[in-house]
Amino acid sequence: QTFGYTLQLPSAAKSARQLPSRKVGLDTSHAPQLALSALDNRTLAAAEKSTAQGGDDQTKVLQYATPRTLDLSAADGAWTDLPDGRRLWVADVVSPNALGLRLHLSALALPPGAELAIYAPAAEPQEAAARAEVRQGSPASRQRSALWTGTFPGERVRVEYLAPRGASGDELPFRVDRLLHVYRDLVHEAWQAKEAGSCNNDVSCYGELAEVERAVALVLMPDRACTGTLIADLSHDGTPLFLTANHCVHSNADAADTELVWFYKSAACNGQVPSLSSLPHSLGTSLVSTSTVSDFTLLRVKGALPPNPTFAGWTSDMPEGGTESLTIHHPDGDFKRVSFGVVDADARQCTRSFRGKKLVRIDWTDGPTEPGSSGAGIFRADTLQLFGQLLGGPSSCGHETYDCFGSFAATYPRIEPFLGAGADDAAEDNDNCAHARTVAPGTMDGLVAKANDDDWYRMRVPKGKKVTVHLDFVNADGDLELQGKTSCASGNVVTASLSTDDTEEISLEGGPRRFTTVYWRVSLQGDTRNEYTMRVTLD
Repeated sequence: QTFGYTLQLPSAAKSARQLPSRKVGLDTSHAPQLALSALDNRTLAAAEKSTAQGGDDQTKVLQYATPRTLDLSAADGAWTDLPDGRRLWVADVVSPNALGLRLHLSALALPPGAELAIYAPAAEPQEAAARAEVRQGSPASRQRSALWTGTFPGERVRVEYLAPRGASGDELPFRVDRLLHVYRDLVHEAWQAKEAGSCNNDVSCYGELAEVERAVALVLMPDRACTGTLIADLSHDGTPLFLTANHCVHSNADAADTELVWFYKSAACNGQVPSLSSLPHSLGTSLVSTSTVSDFTLLRVKGALPPNPTFAGWTSDMPEGGTESLTIHHPDGDFKRVSFGVVDADARQCTRSFRGKKLVRIDWTDGPTEPGSSGAGIFRADTLQLFGQLLGGPSSCGHETYDCFGSFAATYPRIEPFLGAGADDAAEDNDNCAHARTVAPGTMDGLVAKANDDDWYRMRVPKGKKVTVHLDFVNADGDLELQGKTSCASGNVVTASLSTDDTEEISLEGGPRRFTTVYWRVSLQGDTRNEYTMRVTLD
């Protein structure tokens, strides 16, 4: 078992990437558009609610969006030839009345030198650029051929594609074939319509929970919403392990398309609630382990975490009956609430409702859970250690009875190997210059950079030769920096690559002697973990 902690991250003070159109000085405010037919959000929400009430599913998943098909082609946008030989294509996608949009990309194969940007044009230019998703051409091994973007606010999304010099033809190296039309206002509707009932307790009213609640995030899957918790490993090394429910996320495809929204809470007790678009988002996770037996899924977050994240503690011991407990969750996809209860030693009602599962029953004393709460952690009130995650149950406002949580005691044997020293690469331990890993020319895949844990490498370079180090990674998942030195004893950095692109590259030359040992450092800024490929060439 372990207790929670907050990780202080290295600062990432670089400015956001520029949009392709801003780089080349092109006004895209009058972009051609592909507009779908209008949908009525109230009708969609009413139909979803009627379906939920008519079924016997007691899980607490929330439907918040509906998928739509489309076929965005090059003919739907406009090409502009640029003086330097590159070409910029731009188009808008519109789903009228949508409160938010996610686009699905397929057949994605950006060539080297290409750049694809997707953003909400209604935002202020600086905010639009900061919230844009920007992808660059990179080796095929680092590209996903199909993916969902994150959620953009409003009914309109702009797509810009910057083709490199020499690119031929008007066809696009990607397709946009689906979108998600968000019909529930996760900021205002729940509060105004009392969807998230008034019996829910605002977590901001409980100062003693201020640290642990930072570990809880809203989980947005394509078309459904849940809750989950960032949990600690035993080494407290910042490996971003995230626990939610199996019935929320249960496949590699689900994991890859998961979007996490952090710090969705009121500014003060019963105070103002921020918009979702203003909050930190993490796009994309990888599946670590999952099981229906205790209805858990453990993910590793790939998208960048928010500043100084909190990792919740946990216990593999089963609490005794009567143990005071609490859950922090997003009822109806709304801002964070907290519910209080006690462990019921008799879980037979839970096992009858959810056959074949290992569960913990919580009898509520103050506050229930609702759709959108699925996957939320249940914590001991005394130690704030997690001991399960929400599966479902009959509770609601006016009916604050009980709910059933997957047992972490049953989950732990399945995930124990992942909760040890965290995940790193085979080049460790190379955390400082004195322990730099000796490498030869070639390509190394699957390398891992971690917060407060630099990667050092070295190589003997013959006189008159030059070594070039090239990194490929996804900058949106964490900003990597590359610096080179000619001596461990000297603190002087002789060359560095500190961009906000998806690549970094430096070159180091051999000295006057027959051989010179050169060193380089890969460091991660503003996040806890990122993966990279390193290519080393000797010229």
